[in-house]
Amino acid sequence: MTFDILIGAVGPLRTSYVREACDEYLKRIAPFARVKIEEIKQSPFRNTTQREKAKREEGERILRFVDSHRGRSAVLLDERGEEYTSEKFAAFLEKEISLPVFIVGGTLGFSEDVTKRNFPRISLSRFTFPHEVARLLLLEQIYRASAIANGKEYHY
Repeated sequence: MTFDILIGAVGPLRTSYVREACDEYLKRIAPFARVKIEEIKQSPFRNTTQREKAKREEGERILRFVDSHRGRSAVLLDERGEEYTSEKFAAFLEKEISLPVFIVGGTLGFSEDVTKRNFPRISLSRFTFPHEVARLLLLEQIYRASAIANGKEYHY
């Protein structure tokens, strides 16, 4: 089973150790899935007023990104989303969704314009993670799901 996955991530990976870990998982995933990551520009902010403006701008960019990939099924990573076991996530990728585009929000999360679109949401945890860590965890779970779907020993 080979998956074709797109990840839209707000903001770049700024820390080298997270970038290295993401690159490692992308290498591990390669035999099982095609994963492409496209970064969505993050908006700067300094205070509460700028924060709301930045969140709206990022939301507009996220929606343009999703709309530019119309043949794909958008899924938001959100701590309030549905929680999956690794086996259930593997089944989700195999049977429940075609051509997923996972959206990793930025520091400010998702704007109301994004959340009112009623995209499916999945949760990596009830904890809130920095967007860099969320991207890394998503890649690890994609690798784990790919291994499960292909009968490889990784998940015990």
